[in-house]
Amino acid sequence: MYFVDVAQQALMWAFTRDPFDRLITAHAALHKAPLITLEATIRKHYPQAMQ
Repeated sequence: MYFVDVAQQALMWAFTRDPFDRLITAHAALHKAPLITLEATIRKHYPQAMQ
């Protein structure tokens, strides 16, 4: 997996305008991985996100 793959995936996430939140979420989604975050918006839109 390359950065371009993550960037393309991030463009599909429209829940936030913050590019870093989108990249972090996209990276986790591509790996089908859980994501630990305090960001409520990410937890609301990414099912595998947890606090």
